[in-house]
Amino acid sequence: MKQKKICYECAFWQDIIDYPPKYLEVISNKCLKIHPVADKKDKTLILGGKGKMRYFMRPDKSLLQSNDIWTIGTIPDRFLDKFRPTVIEITLKAYRQLKRTNKTCNARACLDRYHCFRYNINQEYDGSGPYNSIPLKWKVGDEHCGFFINRKDISNDENSVDK
Repeated sequence: MKQKKICYECAFWQDIIDYPPKYLEVISNKCLKIHPVADKKDKTLILGGKGKMRYFMRPDKSLLQSNDIWTIGTIPDRFLDKFRPTVIEITLKAYRQLKRTNKTCNARACLDRYHCFRYNINQEYDGSGPYNSIPLKWKVGDEHCGFFINRKDISNDENSVDK
């Protein structure tokens, strides 16, 4: 620190950038160590996050679950460009549905299409567009599609990390 003339906090984050710890994950501006699922029956273990099971999805749509999550800290603004988000937190319901199958949906006539995580919106830009318009009083989820995953169940809300 004295040689580089930097403060403790800068040295801490520079060390994490230079030598990232094992299981390092970034959610928005939080740095976490998300270990593999640990056995809760083993009373000698000290689990991070009180041992609560949490579910995550990577940008490549691979899934991750853990009950041993440790917070490294909130990334300072000056280091945010060095850390890119690597996971987003999802709900148990979304995790189970994505685990079952990760197919995309091409149902242009579905009334829940704009609220569905699986819906491939790029197909509407081919010139023909959607097949119908959604009624103003439509309730999300009333289509009762077995593959429907509400976008609200998959969020990158920074407050979800602190729960």
